Amino acid sequence: MIVECLSISHLQKLASKKERNEFRFLNLLLLRGWLAKIENALPRFIARKQPFCLVALENQQLIASIIIKPINNRGTCWSISRPIIFTPPKINSIRRLKMSLIKASLDLNVRTPKNWVVKYPSNNNEELSIARELGFQPQKLISCWSINSTNKYKILSNRLINPYNYFAWENLNHETAYQLAKLEKVCDSVLLREIFDLQPFDLINNNKYVKVYLSKSVKSPVVIAGIIQQDFPYEKYTLKITRDITWDSRLKDAITEIMKDICNLENDVLIEVNKDDDQINKLLADIGLTFHSEHLLLGKSNLKRKEFQSNFPVHNHMEAIFGKLQPGDAPLPSPTGNTRYEINKTYPNINS
Repeated sequence: MIVECLSISHLQKLASKKERNEFRFLNLLLLRGWLAKIENALPRFIARKQPFCLVALENQQLIASIIIKPINNRGTCWSISRPIIFTPPKINSIRRLKMSLIKASLDLNVRTPKNWVVKYPSNNNEELSIARELGFQPQKLISCWSINSTNKYKILSNRLINPYNYFAWENLNHETAYQLAKLEKVCDSVLLREIFDLQPFDLINNNKYVKVYLSKSVKSPVVIAGIIQQDFPYEKYTLKITRDITWDSRLKDAITEIMKDICNLENDVLIEVNKDDDQINKLLADIGLTFHSEHLLLGKSNLKRKEFQSNFPVHNHMEAIFGKLQPGDAPLPSPTGNTRYEINKTYPNINS
């Protein structure tokens, strides 16, 4: 089995088999992959937005694919999609196929990659075990709620209890992006914040649905909550609700209002919230959304932690150190030293 970057030759094989759906999808990914190579060559001048696509071949037959996409504009964090299998392998196992695709994604030679995230259903033991084996650590559980044609009219029938004149949902701008970025980080662990490496300008994207619920009663608007379109590869239209740690009763009408607006825009949407956010989960159920699934977000980081460097050389003998002390001097602590080792790996160049 071979895993390599998507190329024109792979599409020719699909075209000969008349696999129209896969052909159209991979054809678009091939074009975006060319743009991603340009972004990779000029990271200081172009924001990282385009994905790479890897494909798996068995006996020269295209059997699966996986997408790697940057989470932020600097390309320091990348999301890896779930492996998509076109044809079940005949020689290798499904587990080995998925393992090879995910490992090749981690080994992809892109500039400034430090962190990776994956998101799998919490009951998919096979993919979760593969991710753990490759060094991913669980970060948080996510509850997914569905807006669809079945519950759409029930959601639209909700009425606002206490409308607030000085509060409103508005589009994101440069001023409110800083506040929304803080809300995004407040409920995440320190490690997850470092993995995502989210900056305010990463949230400002004209092609994404991003709204903030803010107060206009003061000179400077205060963001209370936000809703952000997620951009995981191979994922259906998904929006994430984010808010401050403390519960604000005004969010009952705010969430109801924005859910009704979303119903008028889309017919099939997933709404993500933290599983441990009991207030929002209960509110979505009361509004009429249908519980869809539970996902586990896992992260992997290559960030190096800063360590204190001792001023005492490690090779000095205790006798030499104590020999420099004068009788009247205060005692000094025993010297310690830590040695870190780094393994350098060389990966194939994607620009070739």
